[in-house]
Amino acid sequence: MEFCELLKKRRSDIGKTMEDIALEVGVSKATVQRWESGEIKNVRRDKIQPLANALHTTPAYLMGWDEDPTDWEAIGNEEGIYPPKGYSGDYKDFVKSKIIQEQDNLIDDYYDLFHEAIKYLKNLNCQILDENAEPILVTIPNGKQYSVTSDDLISNFKTFGSSKPGIKKLLQKRAHKESEEEYSPEIRAAARGMMDLSPEDQKTAIDMINFLAKKAKE
Repeated sequence: MEFCELLKKRRSDIGKTMEDIALEVGVSKATVQRWESGEIKNVRRDKIQPLANALHTTPAYLMGWDEDPTDWEAIGNEEGIYPPKGYSGDYKDFVKSKIIQEQDNLIDDYYDLFHEAIKYLKNLNCQILDENAEPILVTIPNGKQYSVTSDDLISNFKTFGSSKPGIKKLLQKRAHKESEEEYSPEIRAAARGMMDLSPEDQKTAIDMINFLAKKAKE
């Protein structure tokens, strides 16, 4: 890729606007536009490093000399990641593997907590229409039905575990927020009867429930 293509792709990948880049580098938006269009092919030497910093990458990547856009060395320095004594490999490779491992561990922890929270809900005799849905539709023993996001569920479980107020508190809070959108007993009964449906059919049923709920208010 040429410089203009690398610049545009990297900016898009990290979700920054031309205005963001211009402000951080100290140039006008028009200059960034001309860089990305290829109208300016040679970036001033004193702007290359600030541009790389704004894009969270390296000058080598922008110049097309390195295929990896991430500045692992800078990340390692910022995060205080140091290889063990006697390590003879490349520092950037060490940082990259360390960060990836930490991300994998966080993902594993996230799903472990999610499954523990779902298990706790089921132990409270709550019914989950679809664990993979977002938000998750929960029916509590008294028949009330409402939704909760997986992030809220995990955050609350991480804070309180299975103790009171714990998940119960979260469900009560969500139920209170959605009190104005409470489904009728008939609709809730229909939902409870759909627990054995396939995920695709469950989604169709949920859409129908939402439609009926809206009609009931009209």
